[in-house]
Amino acid sequence: GYGVKNYILKSMHFDDLIETFSKLKDMLDKSNALEETIYNTLSYNEKLIHHVKEYVKTNYANASLGTIATELSLSPDYLGKIFKKAENRTFSDYVMKIKMEKAATLLKDIQYRIFEISEMVGYSNQFNFTRAFRSYFGKSPREYRQGISDTL
Repeated sequence: GYGVKNYILKSMHFDDLIETFSKLKDMLDKSNALEETIYNTLSYNEKLIHHVKEYVKTNYANASLGTIATELSLSPDYLGKIFKKAENRTFSDYVMKIKMEKAATLLKDIQYRIFEISEMVGYSNQFNFTRAFRSYFGKSPREYRQGISDTL
């Protein structure tokens, strides 16, 4: 986050408002330029891994190595090997990690029922979701949620 740089008050003059937004735009531009500079220093394989991770973070429910490999014009086997070498885990293990972290976050929100969370993270069968969650966290989604409420 950028923090609160300036407060915009009702009585602020138009020129002050323009100046405030100009400063904010400059800060965002510098931040984006820095991110781009850092990205440009990455090797080809590092860029691939970065792209795969971003893809998984936005498509975790149905992330597929085949889909991302096709998008990158690579074979799934080749991309899988690059990913495993760089990350010391398989693509599917990484997807599982992201799904389980997302599920754990969603379990903190009581508006979602467990079967809904199961579907949101890509499981059509709640039993399979519960089994995967228990395997990952050592407790069921219900027990995990109960543990959260016990600490409040």
